[in-house]
Amino acid sequence: MVVASLGAALGLVTIMTINQLGFVGINLIGAAWGFVAFPVYGIAVAHANDYTDVDDYVMVSSGLLLMYGGGAIAGPFMASALMTVSGATAMYAFTGVAHLLLAMYVLIRIFRRDSAPAEQHIAFGDALATAHTASQVYEEEIQYIAEEES
Repeated sequence: MVVASLGAALGLVTIMTINQLGFVGINLIGAAWGFVAFPVYGIAVAHANDYTDVDDYVMVSSGLLLMYGGGAIAGPFMASALMTVSGATAMYAFTGVAHLLLAMYVLIRIFRRDSAPAEQHIAFGDALATAHTASQVYEEEIQYIAEEES
């Protein structure tokens, strides 16, 4: 909810200050917006997995990807149509409204559903610590061959 609210607020700030800001200012606001907007999908996936049984992870992830894909197709068309009618600031209004709607939805869900128990949450694991890269596999293979030869 916080991330979506910040995205909506930054969209509003952009609309209100776009004519006063120079190149650097608008890029800083754009970077701040990206900082809060881009993690929304990852946060949604983590939250969904907290409430999902282990056997349903693939089904839930595929549903989330399908919704993300639909938004990735429909969103640019709707934003460009609004920009054609209202100008460039309509893009920021569009993203601001989308984030505001998401924040309101999350707020409603907070009051309608209890939080998942702490033991059901999955701890974050560093991907490189749990998955082998090609160089790690190669190094392990070289070590294995060297041990076999000696």
